[in-house]
Amino acid sequence: MTNNNKSGSTVISIKINSSSIQNTFSVELFDDPTNKDYLLTQETVDNFLYYVNSNAYDNSIIHRSVKDFVIQGGGFVYKNGIINELETKPPVINEPGNSNLVWTISMAKVSGQENSATSQWFINLTDNTFLDSQNGGFTVFGRLFDDGISLVNEMSSTNIYDGTVINGAFSTLPLWQYEGGSPTEKDYLIVEEIKVIGIKVADVNSSYFADSKGFASITGSTPVTITSYEIGKETSLNSIKDYDGNLHAGDNQEETASSYKYQGMLDVNGDGFFEAIFTNKVSKRWVTAKVDSNNGQIDFDDNGAGGGTRVVGIYEDPLIAEGADNGGFLSDGVTPAPANFGVSEEERYVEVNGETIDRLALNSQVRFQNDLDIDNLSAKHSGDYNSDGVSEVYWKTNDGTAYLRALMHDDGNIRYANYQSEYQMSEYLNAQGHSDILSEII
Repeated sequence: MTNNNKSGSTVISIKINSSSIQNTFSVELFDDPTNKDYLLTQETVDNFLYYVNSNAYDNSIIHRSVKDFVIQGGGFVYKNGIINELETKPPVINEPGNSNLVWTISMAKVSGQENSATSQWFINLTDNTFLDSQNGGFTVFGRLFDDGISLVNEMSSTNIYDGTVINGAFSTLPLWQYEGGSPTEKDYLIVEEIKVIGIKVADVNSSYFADSKGFASITGSTPVTITSYEIGKETSLNSIKDYDGNLHAGDNQEETASSYKYQGMLDVNGDGFFEAIFTNKVSKRWVTAKVDSNNGQIDFDDNGAGGGTRVVGIYEDPLIAEGADNGGFLSDGVTPAPANFGVSEEERYVEVNGETIDRLALNSQVRFQNDLDIDNLSAKHSGDYNSDGVSEVYWKTNDGTAYLRALMHDDGNIRYANYQSEYQMSEYLNAQGHSDILSEII
């Protein structure tokens, strides 16, 4: 079933028992309804991923290889010296429309039966466009990444053995280093594992040049061009986790997963890796999703130490501790200090010149979460503006009243943030010699 809130193409990795250093290749599946580069093949992808997620393809063999045509697998499993047919579920409906061009992956089916594809798949080794109309058209549901082509070429250049004595489907059975006699386990081309490894959301931007100061702007150039998200539009992020691996940072509200608003791309940690930035008005959090500059993929499991994909943590306003030591005021004894969540009613309010001040409202995080709640923030810029080794991210309130300066931890979480007026923001950046970037923030 098509998920209209889904963004990004599922990426799988196929591991082969090759003796080469590179023994895996990756495939982009055609399951992103927002992608204009291919026709959606959601039913076929769902069918294929059923076998992947149930580990049905583990220890399956490549049982057919025809030079300059196809290499095929997904139908037979090798176990304990015996080859058995892979157990299949009912056939999937045919979804033709994408062309069987070189390095695409397609579903195999029974001759004369248009809707007969089950588990078997093949890789086109050349442009087999005649397959686009044969037998109702063969469904192309993915394509290889360039870095896997050499391995597939290696697989398709092996010895060919007439294995019809083993199974009638093995007339062009590829084998590694076959030396005669009955094939053994080391001879077969075995698919050791197929697994989902990420989501492709962007294309590599070959014209990107890094900023000499390490700065990044929402309106500036980035290493990749996002194809699956649109700035200002909400999307679903079903797998986003916090540092400790909690899905949506433990928020289980029904609307949370589908309420991530795309802000653009910034280098949040100043490490040269760009992240897609999202805000969520339901969970009142913001998230970063690191996009691989080489292939445009997001790894949603890259949420631990050193990772760049996570729900950004809650921080504590550093002025709270100062207020706790000074009876609710800053060290000057005059300016009310922010209070923390859970503060008592007695401590929450202070009188200043006859006016009652709500110290909780002064807490920058309270304001930050309120701005997220009312969708009042837009990401603008990032960089280490004062060269102290701490990366900063600037946001602008959509109502134009303030700018939020967030200081980041190396681990991808926020240290704290403070609101500035336009004058304060401009004064700070001008003092650091960065007047040239003001227009990118304002």
